[in-house]
Amino acid sequence: MKYKLLASVAVVALGAGQALAQEAFDLDEITVFSNLGGIEADRTGTAVTVLDTEDLQANGETPVADELNGLPGVSASRNGPVGTQATVTIRGVNQNNIAVRYEGIDVADPSGTQVAFDFGGLTTGAVGRIDVLRGSQSALFGSQAVGGAILMQGKRASGLGTQVDTQLEFGSYGTRQASVDLSMASERGELSFGLGHFKTDGFSAWDENGRPGAEADGYEETRLNFFASHDLGETTTLEIAGFVSDAEGEFDDNFSGTFFDSANVNRTTKRGLRLSVIQDIGAVQLTGTLSRFDIDREIDYSGFVLPYEGQRDTARIEAAFSLGQSVEVVAGLEHKKEIYVDTYQSRSTDVDSAFAQAVYAIDADNDITASLRFDDHSAFGGQWAGRLNGAHRISDATTLRWSAGTGYRAPSNYELYGFYVDTFVTPPATVLVGDPTLGVETSKSFDLGVEQELSAGRVSATLFHLEAKDLLDYSFTSGTYVQRSGSARRSGIELAGEWDINDRLRLAGAYTYIDTSLTATLDSSGWAVGVPRHKLALGLDWQATDRLDLGLDMIAAADVPGVSDYVVVNMAAAYDVSDGVEAYLRVDNLFDREYQTIAGYGTSDRAAYFGLRASF
Repeated sequence: MKYKLLASVAVVALGAGQALAQEAFDLDEITVFSNLGGIEADRTGTAVTVLDTEDLQANGETPVADELNGLPGVSASRNGPVGTQATVTIRGVNQNNIAVRYEGIDVADPSGTQVAFDFGGLTTGAVGRIDVLRGSQSALFGSQAVGGAILMQGKRASGLGTQVDTQLEFGSYGTRQASVDLSMASERGELSFGLGHFKTDGFSAWDENGRPGAEADGYEETRLNFFASHDLGETTTLEIAGFVSDAEGEFDDNFSGTFFDSANVNRTTKRGLRLSVIQDIGAVQLTGTLSRFDIDREIDYSGFVLPYEGQRDTARIEAAFSLGQSVEVVAGLEHKKEIYVDTYQSRSTDVDSAFAQAVYAIDADNDITASLRFDDHSAFGGQWAGRLNGAHRISDATTLRWSAGTGYRAPSNYELYGFYVDTFVTPPATVLVGDPTLGVETSKSFDLGVEQELSAGRVSATLFHLEAKDLLDYSFTSGTYVQRSGSARRSGIELAGEWDINDRLRLAGAYTYIDTSLTATLDSSGWAVGVPRHKLALGLDWQATDRLDLGLDMIAAADVPGVSDYVVVNMAAAYDVSDGVEAYLRVDNLFDREYQTIAGYGTSDRAAYFGLRASF
């Protein structure tokens, strides 16, 4: 479980998520996306964890949800093998209420009943960096960012020149994957291109214990992603980024406790594109961005096919400038259009936004950041969101951080307008599911943390509290989406640390305690999703020789609603065959434990994967 409490690799980001080529190799500490503009890690009050390329490659090609599962405040669960639905929570808040961006593109699925990103099929082969922001972030990202934000980008050049990275992997459950990544960087620009294919025969999504011969649920995906940045002159930079993913995965149903082990297939094509122009005009930097995300989904229930489509177009312009030597300002406007299409209907909503942020450097050791956003939604009008945070370097080794923010989630197009046609009655009847009078879920969150540098590592502790009201829920009584009175509360503590035991041995860990309180009566809301009260992740990395690295990771969860406590241990080994060539072995569930993360759904038995990586 290799991870960094805060990143030490710099990539400057401005709002839409672009990385300016001329600063791509600056090694000062900068945290991408914790503000609208790039900011040094020790100046942000936001609780952030960053996974870089080294962290993500440590165990070969693994599900991104599994990598996130070892971070403070984060928990992941899955409805079976890779390709089935994966749920990621931040501080007990599930992904319906978490903003997700890839290459600065909003990739939450507008074709779903709720607008959310499914981590089920995403593997680390498509990702070079992940930033996890904890706490309400709607002042930066608008709707969904109640619990936080997960921000990803593809792999990037590690230095000037040309680099090619290739990887092959084979293993249990008929798993095989291959990928190639090309990156080129010069003084004037950068180009990164990645192509990968992943396939696994999988195991039964519904727990196969006691059911000999249960069918396996496989998954296959081909993906392409790219990023390019070029200086057109001394004051203008052009960027383009995008991806295409084509996937097909099998899954099992569990309706009212009845098991369906049938040939259900989910076919999905995703496409994303972002174009940004960065223009320096005197002391002001203007950034204009256009982006599109679209998804085509087809759910095949053993021959009964349901098609869904979704599209999101975003236009954004922002200005970054300084007021004197102590205040940095970013302000801008954004327009977003979101479309939902199924067999019966096509619906859309528009959101017009204005936002501003000011970072005030009180002195060399104290910074305050204030952010404010107003969204005008075509369905229900205006919504404000704000955030205030501070970072105070008490000494060279100690940093105090605090943050307070508000968040909200707008109802999806399906929650507002959804209906279906009941063909089992005569004549067929239109059944309304949505409610156009729904409003937004609202939240407020607070956290207070301290980070301490040690002689051979660092530790951090963060207290947090989040409360959400006006919860959106599906009512089994009325058969429609409703807004519930009452609230959902999540409070707890996050502890994290890294310690170099000696020159070759490193221990890292993260513990999260979450206390959940629900005063609202819910039927199916994401706020009712069970999360561990206690979650512990430990990782031990040993450089056994100059060529051989060994690692053990452990995930333990206790007091998980609906499932038994569990402890799972994974092992990894990497051997430098020659300069630029590495062989690795990964063993998941080393002690072959039987456990579940979601009641009724299966998890991997002991499984081994062997791979080769080469860079030249």
